[in-house]
Amino acid sequence: MTSNTKTRDLLSLGLSVGAAAVSAYVLWRTTRDAPAEPESERSLRDEKKRRQSMRCREIETLVMERGEAGTKDYRVHVLAKANEDNTTIAEISLWHDVPLVAPGDGKLFNFICEIPKCTRKKFEVATTEGRTPIKQDEKKGVLREFKKGDIFFNYGCFPRTWEDPRHVSADTGYPGDNDPLD
Repeated sequence: MTSNTKTRDLLSLGLSVGAAAVSAYVLWRTTRDAPAEPESERSLRDEKKRRQSMRCREIETLVMERGEAGTKDYRVHVLAKANEDNTTIAEISLWHDVPLVAPGDGKLFNFICEIPKCTRKKFEVATTEGRTPIKQDEKKGVLREFKKGDIFFNYGCFPRTWEDPRHVSADTGYPGDNDPLD
């Protein structure tokens, strides 16, 4: 591996980790100032949203890398301080633990950035692994990259969604790809 390739790989990795941290910070920042409603006025659904919002407010995320960048073993995990005393760290799933709809007026959706703009390595949520870390996608045993160069936009998925491979879309004629909606 040349020095330029290693530098480019480290820059890609840094951008990926940075994008994940920014996504987590934006989620935390947008939920921490949400006003609380009196307990007596909440329905069961509102109570669940409130608890979810409170949990998001309390999450302080940390990014943990396992394996060596540029290998099939490389994974990016997200950790959160889970208890009120902030002493216990728990791994969270970006796919399952982040709500689809951002707290507030219900007009904003959360987004998990898998591939930051100006990079080419194709990362995705590892849906078949516990706690669904982010990993570099592979095809026929080879790590995937965009062949035409870096992409010029952030690419990722919506949490808590899934495209059913048994359902064929009337609009496209294609089934779902068994992954989160991207």
